[in-house]
Amino acid sequence: MKRCFLPTVLWAVLWLFFPAMDPSLLAQADATASQEPKIHVFTSSVTLTSDYRYRGLTQTMQRPAIQGSFDYTYRGGLYLGAAGSNVSTIVYPKAVLEMDFYGGYRFTRGPLSFDLGGIYVFYPSSNVLLLNPQTGKSKRSKPIANFDLNASAAWKWLTLKYSHSTTDFYGAPDTSNTGYLDLTATKTFQGGWGLAAHYGHQWMRNWKDAAYDDWRLGVFKDIKGFVLGLDYIDTNAKDAVYLYSDDDRSMNIGKAGAVVYLKRSF
Repeated sequence: MKRCFLPTVLWAVLWLFFPAMDPSLLAQADATASQEPKIHVFTSSVTLTSDYRYRGLTQTMQRPAIQGSFDYTYRGGLYLGAAGSNVSTIVYPKAVLEMDFYGGYRFTRGPLSFDLGGIYVFYPSSNVLLLNPQTGKSKRSKPIANFDLNASAAWKWLTLKYSHSTTDFYGAPDTSNTGYLDLTATKTFQGGWGLAAHYGHQWMRNWKDAAYDDWRLGVFKDIKGFVLGLDYIDTNAKDAVYLYSDDDRSMNIGKAGAVVYLKRSF
C-alpha cells in the first residue's frame, strides 16, 4: 500500500511561505488581540445610598435613594449611557425621579486619560416658578432640566474635571454658561480597600450668592464585586439660596452629612 505524501508537502509549503502559521506566532497574535479593547461593551450598575448628593447638595433631603445606570462603549472610546435616581419633591417640586442621558469620547495620550462629553438631566413632571433675585427675572421650568458639556483629564489617581452649562442652570433664569470645577483623588490598596477625596467649586453666572464650595472624604471596600462605602460631605452653601422646606421640615441642602452606599456593577 502506497503512502500519500501530499498533505505533508502542502504543510511544508505553507510553513515556508506563511511563517505566521507558526504556532508560537499565532499565540503572540492571540495575546496582542486580547490586549485590544473589545468592540462593543455593555455595563450596568445598581446603587443603594443613604443620601443622594450632587455636587455636595442632597437631592433627597438626606433620605435614601436607589439608583441605576446602563452604559455602552464602542472600542474603548465612544460611549453612551443613561441613569436614574429618586429625588425629593421638596427639592424638585412635583418630581420623584431624575433621569440622565450622557455620552462622550475617552482617549489616552501618554500617561494622561481624557474624557470629553455631555450630559442632559431632567426631572419628569417637575413644575416650578424659579426666580433669580440678582436679575429679578422669573421663569417657569416645566420640566426642570439642564445640559452640561464637560471635559476631564486623569493622571494615575488624580482627576480634574470642568463642567459647563449651556442652558439656564437647572431652569434658574439668566444662569446659562455656569461652571463647576472639581478635583478628585481616588487611591486603591490591597485587599479591596480604597480612599477618596474631592473638592469642587460651583459658580453661578448672574447669581453671586448661589456660588459655593463642596468637599468630600471617603473610604470604600470591594467585597466580592460589591463596593461598600462611607463618605463625609460638606459645603459652604448659603441659607439664602439653598434652604428648602415644606410643612414638615426645613434644611439647607448643603448641610454636612455622612453617606453610606452599596454599589454593584455588572
